[in-house]
Amino acid sequence: YLTGFTGEGVEGNSSVMSMYGNVQAIIDQVEITKGRLGLSFMGTTAFLSRVFVHENTIGIDNISGSLAVHNSIVQDNSIGIGTGFIGGDLSVERSLIGRNELAGIALGGRGLWRIQLVENAIMGNGVGVYLALGEYEGGRSVITMHRNDITSNTLYGMALANAGCWKMEALIFYLLLSNLRIDEKVDVVFQEEANNISNNGKADLCPPDYPWPPGFRE
Repeated sequence: YLTGFTGEGVEGNSSVMSMYGNVQAIIDQVEITKGRLGLSFMGTTAFLSRVFVHENTIGIDNISGSLAVHNSIVQDNSIGIGTGFIGGDLSVERSLIGRNELAGIALGGRGLWRIQLVENAIMGNGVGVYLALGEYEGGRSVITMHRNDITSNTLYGMALANAGCWKMEALIFYLLLSNLRIDEKVDVVFQEEANNISNNGKADLCPPDYPWPPGFRE
């Protein structure tokens, strides 16, 4: 149980705080700033509450395992929250994901992921939610999205990898998603209710011909 401190990156270290292996953690009222990776998790079970993660290259990196981020602020990073590698669970609820230069939330990897985005404000990022979850022989990843405001992002509210949406895609692959082959296609199951995806710079959804859920469109 970690609470009540500020962690700041130092030159030469890749992450401000990292947890690997069979770890269970509660992180509450912590500020993480100025690292290549702010918070990095692999194979852990972690619950983050009231954290402030800012000015990192990748704010929160969940490589695998189970991570919940609730009532928190993730802003002014290059990428706010990212996933990758072998699959797991990610829950982001009642949080502000804002002003992240490339993407607010970047979902990538080859394993099976169970993603929940509930009652978040995802705004002012380059792309609000960027999807690069590859096809996987064990099934399709499931993304549950309820009552999120995905608005005022510079480029797109939601964008798919490998769809020709974004000239910065190569950079985000390098930073976060290099394990995904460039020719893989996104294949996920959406469960959604009452999301507001509007007023994004180039388009709310890219590409427009992907089978987005009807509730993602006005």
